[in-house]
Amino acid sequence: MNRLTKILLAASLVPASAYAQGSIAEFDIHSGDQAGLLWQNGPRNNDQRGAGAEHQAAALIPNAEGGAKLVVSATASYTDIPDSPVNHRIQALCASYKLDPMQGLVKDQIKYVTNNNGDEYQNAHKISLTPVLGGTAVLQTYGYDPNNNTQFYGQVLDGSCNKLANQTLLLAKNNDDVNGTGDAEAAITYDSPTETRLVECVIGNGNGRDDGWCLGISVKKDAAGKVTVKRDWDISVVAQEERTRMYVVPTAIPEHVLYCAAEGNSQPPQIGVRCGLINAAPGVNNNERIVYRKFIAQREGQIYRTTPNVAVVRDAEGKPTNDVVISYVEVDLRGRNGRNKGKTTIMTTRAKIGPTSLEFTTPSPDMIPFGDKAHPSMCTGNYGPNGESVAFLLGGSIVDGARTTGTATVIGLEGTNAMKKVRDIAIQPLALGYISQYYGNNPNTPQGRNHQTCAMLRNPGYGVVGGFQPEVKDFLLMPSTSRKLRQDGTAQDKLALSVVLVPAVVPAAAPTPDPEPDPMPNPDPQPEPDPVEPEPNDPGGSVGGCSTSGSSNGAMILVLGAAVAILRRRRRN
Repeated sequence: MNRLTKILLAASLVPASAYAQGSIAEFDIHSGDQAGLLWQNGPRNNDQRGAGAEHQAAALIPNAEGGAKLVVSATASYTDIPDSPVNHRIQALCASYKLDPMQGLVKDQIKYVTNNNGDEYQNAHKISLTPVLGGTAVLQTYGYDPNNNTQFYGQVLDGSCNKLANQTLLLAKNNDDVNGTGDAEAAITYDSPTETRLVECVIGNGNGRDDGWCLGISVKKDAAGKVTVKRDWDISVVAQEERTRMYVVPTAIPEHVLYCAAEGNSQPPQIGVRCGLINAAPGVNNNERIVYRKFIAQREGQIYRTTPNVAVVRDAEGKPTNDVVISYVEVDLRGRNGRNKGKTTIMTTRAKIGPTSLEFTTPSPDMIPFGDKAHPSMCTGNYGPNGESVAFLLGGSIVDGARTTGTATVIGLEGTNAMKKVRDIAIQPLALGYISQYYGNNPNTPQGRNHQTCAMLRNPGYGVVGGFQPEVKDFLLMPSTSRKLRQDGTAQDKLALSVVLVPAVVPAAAPTPDPEPDPMPNPDPQPEPDPVEPEPNDPGGSVGGCSTSGSSNGAMILVLGAAVAILRRRRRN
């Protein structure tokens, strides 16, 4: 028996819990087959076929009837779902999961929740999900184009994708295509079991005269249980708009939210990235709602700034603070001669929200190490053994391959005004939708158009003996669209939809009592090293790199890695 075999055998006798620190898990919602017509003679502009799934979002409904539920929505073209309104085109698809301590997630329902007939089949674009009514329901918003002028709609669903409030028009502007939000969740300013007030900001995309808009929305439940949703106010926050892709987040200032937008009526926007504080309180005059605005970065010659993302840092109770992390895309068109989009770099800054001004640090370049840098996304979360409040900056690939890998860059705070890059997590699958572009309205543009979203999920199996990854307290959750392989090894025609869970908070294990000392002296003059050492750039030590289907098999991989590490150290010694 050789030395490696002996080490592997010895390591395999150690309980898996001694090594396992969580594995990336994937729960399938739908495959990429049965997703509508394919192209026969090549794609055509403004003839959308549907990519399978895109514009995905997810929200936890902690107080749903019957127990906590996870709701996932996407613009989808799957044709084989019972009672489907889809006929080779697209609608809003909703899937729900029960949280199960032994299995993690158990699929509850999957159904279409729109049946629209829009111009160019724009029936449910850029979906956003926000928990409302004290975490008993979810507000789903999206863009819909019934008359060659995209409008903004909302409906309220319960934890099993049933409608509590039907599709309701929330915002429409003359010659302004007001579409879905840049963020995957609205900014809540007030919440109770009977009323929720929130703010969403939406893009416009018309003929150069359109604006970027923010609007106040209220969801109410009366004594008889009837749920309604309506717009309370709206204001123009960007006069020159083409691709603002606005983000909006809550703040520690009561009834105030922060928005960030790319300004300019060209692609990319030619003015810059600017943020502003909005007073969302009821009864405020519209001309007094914008408290202040401030540029984060402006265009310099052929260097443009666009695509902002914002993550608010939360305190130990989960409440928003006035610390935020802001990123944007820097596009360098020098030397491109009009070809493609230009070189892109992610810039990141830490900002402090004050009542009269926004202060921020010098932007830092290139947080995302690889992948497509034109379509980043961010969300607020927690990471590491102590659940430190961080921002997750997501970057993926536009290739949509069967084994596409992206990254989640973990950004933490340091001191009073600095940031720190905690680590990069390689995530598979994580794609950004070249197929979405191919089957969309501009199919001959060689780029992706999807934007990843993320949220946090408390593991129902945490601390449960024999439960689902019981050592993991919190997961980073991502509804994911990616290309999958069939059993014969061929690629599915369009994009699949799934839920990816990445271990994020793994508390330090309780210390194990020392065994009785061995009375016999150690015959090996070189003492055995510990089998596992933490990665130098991974203070959380919480992610294995395997992709599963709702299972946890990271322990064996970590055992193998530990065994190889021991062998290498022995050879060096």
